[in-house]
Parts: sequence; structure tokens; C-alpha cells
Amino acid sequence: MTKQTTVALLVLLQHLCESSSLATAAAPPPQGYDYGSGPYGPDLWGELKPEWELCKTGISQSPLAITPNIMITDPTLGELDIFYTPNAVNATISNTGHAIEVDVGPEVGILKIYNVTYRPKQFHFHMPSEHQILEYRFPLELHLLHKSEDGLQTAVIAILFQHGPQNPFLAQVCMYLPVYTKYEETVNLCPIIFFGDMLRLGHTYGRYQGSLTTPPCTEKVIWTIMLWNWPTVSSHQLQGLRAVLPEEPSKFFNNWIKEPKFATQLLLCFACTCLKNKTQYVIPPHPFCMHMFKFKF
Repeated sequence: MTKQTTVALLVLLQHLCESSSLATAAAPPPQGYDYGSGPYGPDLWGELKPEWELCKTGISQSPLAITPNIMITDPTLGELDIFYTPNAVNATISNTGHAIEVDVGPEVGILKIYNVTYRPKQFHFHMPSEHQILEYRFPLELHLLHKSEDGLQTAVIAILFQHGPQNPFLAQVCMYLPVYTKYEETVNLCPIIFFGDMLRLGHTYGRYQGSLTTPPCTEKVIWTIMLWNWPTVSSHQLQGLRAVLPEEPSKFFNNWIKEPKFATQLLLCFACTCLKNKTQYVIPPHPFCMHMFKFKF
């Protein structure tokens, strides 16, 4: 082999390697974003598409780090104005590659917040939790997304799960978990009991106005976070949810949180103090803080 031939081969190999690297770098994840520290991670979401700009410039972004300094008791909240059918309903379960999503029909239930009527649309999971309480991340967080009847407003109920026995609500979902196929969503249909006795919502919650936690990071989303009597999730159930997602946890299991750009207030309601009767409210300052400081994570 001549010197000229060797040089030509080396140049060709370098060109091929550079082309391969560029192709790999240019290939976005199926959803167009991920949770990693690379070019498609949360720090750059707002630059990936013009319609995702709020991920960078928004002033009331979710999720939040919940700390005592943002907690304000609100005597006007009262019990959740909510109803979900106790009957089994059909659901569509899909695997998007970064989350398991369960779509349901509007007949499943009704939620009323500030005189606006919302209907359930879907719920999905995040591992570990997106919201933090006193710097603690729960192993699992469920987001139950509702849309107003005109389709213009969004409300999300966030349920945090702690380690413990198997959860019967999650068990019926785990029976139908579809395996992720790259660039495709695989879908299964199944009847499930939608909350009710399977997963009761308590009366102790916090509420704030935030955003969607994934692109396009739309704001003016009403968040209701259940703050006490957390349901449990077993290690086996967590393993099952993880097993059907891609093998890159750094990209698909979010370990990030957004710092609020402006002061955010988390309005609190407590079962033991809100709604003493239907007309009288008695709320001491920050009872949730007193509970949390005693709680051992």
C-alpha cells in the first residue's frame, strides 16, 4: 500500500466517523426531548422549537420544590368538588417511551375548580416524583389531567406514592403495560376501576397555578397536589413500570426540577381544619409544616 493510498484511506475513515457522529447527534428522541443533560434535555427545551419557548421564558413553571416558605393556608378552598364513577371503564394504555399514559373518556367523572367544570382526559406516571416536599422525592407521582368542557383550560391532580405494599389501583394498570417499540406507541385496551375505592383522594391538598411539566410547558395550569395519607407502591410495581420503558433512565426518569422565577404560593387545605362544618372554617397557621417536620422519610 502506497503512502498516498494510506492517507486517502485515513481521510475517508475520518469522514465516515464524522458523518456517523453528526447523524447520531442530529437524531432527536421520538418525542423530540428527553430528561438528560444533553442537547434535548430540560435546560434546552425552550430552544428546540419556537412553540416550546415557555419552557425557557415562562414565569410560573412546574414542578415545584415545596417548602414551608411558599405555604399559605386558604380558608376558601374546602373539600375537593370532584366525582369519579365507581364503575369499570374502558381505557387506552400507551407507552410513549418516556411515560405510561392511560386515556379515559369524559364520562369517567367531573371536577370543579373556581366555577370551571373539568373532565378527566388521561393520567400518567413519573419516576421519581416531579414535585419535591422538603427536598424529598417520592418514588412515584401520578398526574391526572383534566380539560375544561370548552377544551381551553387544564387542571392536574398530582398524587404522590410512598414505598409500601402493592397498590390495587396500580395493579390493574400493570396488568396491561405495553412494551415500548421505538418510534411507535403500542396500545392496549382494558377495563379499569377509575379511582373510587381503589385509590381514594384525601382532603389535605395544596393548590397553585403552574404549567405542564413537559414541552410545550403551557402555563395557567391549575395544580392540586395531594399532601397527606399518601398511597403506597410496591417495589415490584415500580420495577414493572420501569421495565417496559427504554433502558436509558438518565433520559427518561426525570431527576430535575424547575426553580420558580417569581414567588409562588401553595394554597393549603387540611382535612382536620378545613370544613369544620359547611359554613365555618378553622385553620391554624401552616399545620402541614408541623406534620411534615415530624414525618420521617
